[in-house]
Amino acid sequence: MIVRQYSSAPRADIFASHRSRRLVSPEDRMGHLLFDTTIEAGERDNAAAPAGMTAQAHYCVAGRAVATIAGRRVVLFPGKLIAAGDARACTIAARERLKICSVYGVADEQGVFVERSLAEIEGTERDVYWGAGYSKRLLVRRDGLGFAFCVTIGHADRDSSLQYRNHLETCYYIQGAGEYVWRGGSHRIRTGNGEGTAFVMNRHDAHRMVIREESVCLSIFTPAIEGSEAHDFTKEAASSY
Repeated sequence: MIVRQYSSAPRADIFASHRSRRLVSPEDRMGHLLFDTTIEAGERDNAAAPAGMTAQAHYCVAGRAVATIAGRRVVLFPGKLIAAGDARACTIAARERLKICSVYGVADEQGVFVERSLAEIEGTERDVYWGAGYSKRLLVRRDGLGFAFCVTIGHADRDSSLQYRNHLETCYYIQGAGEYVWRGGSHRIRTGNGEGTAFVMNRHDAHRMVIREESVCLSIFTPAIEGSEAHDFTKEAASSY
């Protein structure tokens, strides 16, 4: 288990002019990278894919912008994701102060493009009750990006024993409070005032996800989940898929 706080995460030059925070690095061997970037209103910048990365996804946490990705012009707003199996730079022009999380990986299919929002998947097969909250599955295996991207809601006062034996998962908490507990360690979920906590499960770590206040985290899985998976907490062992 690797834990990184937004405030102390290393800076990275994904964007030409803005310094991002790197929550998942190549050295973590997760099969994906994760960055968090803030761009001020009226500013414009280009995000370049790191070497060897052929898939990219950008999720708008806050603010509004216009993005150009894979030759397409797209409006970004909170809860909107854009993704492409394309290594060309993504251009972002912020209309309001923008907080954007970017994921890079290796595409299963080159040339794919996805534009999807939380609002349009609500109540669909991509809106899955996972056992202690809801998983909003914006990217799954059939989308062809090589990784899955979910916005995971954790209900308050829940203690869930989990282990992902077939996937490497990063959970980046942007809202809520609680803690993760694993063999040999524990760490609080710290959010608010721009803070966030990333749990990078680089060893398929069995862990307890203890949620004190309703939480929101960005979950990235490599390889991608199919999209219909849910947990079974009726057994003693940690629930897995």
